[in-house]
Amino acid sequence: MAVPGSAQGRFPTARYNLTLQERKAYGMVSVSGRASCSTCASDISESKEELMKATGRCLCGAVTFEADGVESGMHVCHCSTCRRWAGGPTFASGVATVAFQGQANIGRFDSSTWAERGFCKRCGSSLFYRLKQTDQYIIHMGAFDSQVPFAVSSEIYIDEKPPGYDLAGAHPRLTGEEFMATLQEQ
Repeated sequence: MAVPGSAQGRFPTARYNLTLQERKAYGMVSVSGRASCSTCASDISESKEELMKATGRCLCGAVTFEADGVESGMHVCHCSTCRRWAGGPTFASGVATVAFQGQANIGRFDSSTWAERGFCKRCGSSLFYRLKQTDQYIIHMGAFDSQVPFAVSSEIYIDEKPPGYDLAGAHPRLTGEEFMATLQEQ
């Protein structure tokens, strides 16, 4: 499905000149005048939308966190790495800042040259995906204390999604190639 203002269905970025309403609809939000989209890790200017605060923890409670600037848009990744890591697609939201308690219990795995995944060393809960270059944390949905305020805003690596499930809703769906192209455009 093509997204209004996007080129060939690619996730919208600043170069597509979306309105504030369209940015909100696609999970692109701002913190202190700096907007970001965790799916494509792009910066977007001019919006000053306030984001929510959230808390969370691992299954055993050895790791807890408080996050500010939490996106209400939930991004879903269907890549084979995420599915192997999480046992299914990864549902996650970007945060502007996050403070972890129980740091000694956080394990980190370099899953690529540009990102690492965090987990609790005691119970194994998946906690986050971190982009190394920008130090941006994308928190896994199950780690939040409440998932009520979130809604799916985009899917990536849709070409790797197994045929046994589909997510409902009108939101951007990018192939792996389209998603990687958005990163190269940065």
